[in-house]
Amino acid sequence: MISKQDLKQYRYILMETPDIENRIKRSRKRLQKLESEGNVVDKVSGGEGGNQHFRIEGFPVAEYSKVKTRMIKQMLRHEKNMQILAEIESEVCEFIDSIPEARARMIFRFYFEDGMSQQQIAIKVHVDQKTVSNDLNKYLSKLS
Repeated sequence: MISKQDLKQYRYILMETPDIENRIKRSRKRLQKLESEGNVVDKVSGGEGGNQHFRIEGFPVAEYSKVKTRMIKQMLRHEKNMQILAEIESEVCEFIDSIPEARARMIFRFYFEDGMSQQQIAIKVHVDQKTVSNDLNKYLSKLS
């Protein structure tokens, strides 16, 4: 049997997933930009009291490594989330399908599967937000 904590975790992971996917996309774009730009050039002053000027050219290895490491961590987080979702998704669906009232089933699907807010659900189902809250609490209170 599914627990309240499992349902909450499921909802949070569904909400977190698009954010992680966007972070991965941004990291990929940054890596592509670094690769396409190639070497960078910088000028620094130093030596002889700042009178000597040096031109430094090279690939930004440190930044590239940092971005790539971050992207790998994001991809691993995404993979872990997908595994968790796969493990509890059938239990979530079974729980929602076991709710006898059609309106409550719809509310649970909108809330847990679609990640909608209680206010969004209230508008969609044409009820007060309090009714949405009551339906959620009614069935969640039956779980451990």
